[in-house]
Amino acid sequence: MVCLRNNNININIIGEPIFVRRITKSEVEHENTLPRSTLLDPENEVVLTPSGNTQILVCSAACTHLGCIPVPYLGAYKGWVCLCHGSVYDKYGRVRQGNNIYLNKQ
Repeated sequence: MVCLRNNNININIIGEPIFVRRITKSEVEHENTLPRSTLLDPENEVVLTPSGNTQILVCSAACTHLGCIPVPYLGAYKGWVCLCHGSVYDKYGRVRQGNNIYLNKQ
């Protein structure tokens, strides 16, 4: 299944939900100015792929808390928000607010 919404595509690959998002140059510049202190998992690496004058992000669409599918373009960071549990992600898919199961496992 493929679902296109603005510059965000939701797809399933082998049963796993995936987000593919086009990020503009100004969005990249803005994301890079956000304070690292608000990242719940600062060690999480982000890899962007160049595509003309934009960048492409491919990341898991499963919420890091309990695997729900977050809604794009919501929240303080205009990335994704998990409406089930309140996790807030930036445009790079990094957890900025809410629950992060990866940290809870440590």
